[in-house]
Amino acid sequence: MRAAAFLLSTLMGASFLLLPLVAQANEELVLENKTDGMIIRFTVRPADGKGQKVELLKKRGLAAGKSRTLVVPTDGKTCLYSIFAEFEAPDYQQGYENVSDKLDVCEVGTYTIE
Repeated sequence: MRAAAFLLSTLMGASFLLLPLVAQANEELVLENKTDGMIIRFTVRPADGKGQKVELLKKRGLAAGKSRTLVVPTDGKTCLYSIFAEFEAPDYQQGYENVSDKLDVCEVGTYTIE
């Protein structure tokens, strides 16, 4: 009986340790900036609107012609996100401006703004 109680408590303890891993799964996304402008903010939010906005560039920006791997914090269930890329100085004559889109972060490994 003591062995069964010990086994049960061990299994329950292990399941509590795994709970945070199941509750949150992050997705990596490579953001490529193939424009002539600097992206100063790249924000994501669950497309259903139930969740907070997260700014992924961490106030560092992404220069023209550069790329960076970003980590999108997910709840492990939601994959469709609304994204918003904001440029330092949008230049409509040069062909780049602020971008908003919907993106499946579980499927898309790289998102390119041209």
